[in-house]
Amino acid sequence: MLALAAAIGLCAPTIALASAQARPAPTVSSAAAAASPAYTTSVRTGVGLLGGTTDTGNHCGSYDDWNNTSPCTTPLQFPFPVKFYGKTYTSALADTAGNIQFGGDATRTESDTCFPDPELGPAFAVHTGYAMQTAEKPTFGIFTGVHGTAPHRTFVVEWRAGLAGLSFDDPYAEWDFEARFVEGSSTVSAVFGDSYENDLGPNDTWVRTSPAPWRGSTAVQDGLGHSSGGCGGTPAKGTEVTFTTTPTAPTVVEENGAAVRYSGTWRAGRCGSSTCSPGNRQTSTSAAGARATLTYTGTRADWVASTGPNGGKVGLYVDGRFVRTVDLYSPTIVDGRVFAGPTKASGKHTLTLKRLSGRLNVDAFRVR
Repeated sequence: MLALAAAIGLCAPTIALASAQARPAPTVSSAAAAASPAYTTSVRTGVGLLGGTTDTGNHCGSYDDWNNTSPCTTPLQFPFPVKFYGKTYTSALADTAGNIQFGGDATRTESDTCFPDPELGPAFAVHTGYAMQTAEKPTFGIFTGVHGTAPHRTFVVEWRAGLAGLSFDDPYAEWDFEARFVEGSSTVSAVFGDSYENDLGPNDTWVRTSPAPWRGSTAVQDGLGHSSGGCGGTPAKGTEVTFTTTPTAPTVVEENGAAVRYSGTWRAGRCGSSTCSPGNRQTSTSAAGARATLTYTGTRADWVASTGPNGGKVGLYVDGRFVRTVDLYSPTIVDGRVFAGPTKASGKHTLTLKRLSGRLNVDAFRVR
């Protein structure tokens, strides 16, 4: 049925989620990287399809289709930025077999395997059963729709498909299901419309998440409670499975981490209170023009420092652009103060601290 990110197979309707890591962008070993956000799942019933109205042009066959057509992928352009596993996307690919791929371009080549499918990359997937195709009937295809008004829109990708090789006068060979993306949110969901059994056996459905490609992955979560080794059962019409981002703890980069670079004269010291970072160290400077720069991969980096009578003013920059001036003065010493950086699109960034006056100190950074 549908998969958001890698793919879905043919063994039953399945909803699975895995972060897109196919064709990974080059990484720099000195950059601090934030962990991918996890997802929690919830299931409810009695939910109607919103439906798609725009035909994407995906009218393709399947691996074992009798009309000798093949599955295919079709580009999707999102009407708003879509967040998936901590990354932001403006486009993706929809596959005949019921999946949306972020970063990969693959089609199903077998009709009898369930997720995780080793042939495909990472994904959020809703798996339909067997050899799905969108070519047999003029009403079949992949359709998109935008519901609501900005900034509260929902983008829908709907599959109207059938089982390859059966007589399509038989309604028991057809499926209707959709994936939903919510504007300004990392929430993704799958909703089942008609999902019938047929003479080849029951359609099995499951919803799974994984922050890694399916091949060899052990971090797979199933939204319908099925074991990782097989397919599930047929979901009732109106079943919705929703994936919601679970906030993850920030990655702490100590002041002496490999991702931090200093210019000017700095002095190492201790930070002994319970509010200091776990390393109980900090480094400080009173040198004119001294700087500290963190290179990180994520959406935001926060700076942890102490304020006190000798604290000065500090210029905070992200990706070389001035953000604001931070004042580290306070009548008494206060350790463990957190100064938040701005939220940016997920990717590689720099956060720079420039001493303007008084004393500048660095306890740690927190990357999200």
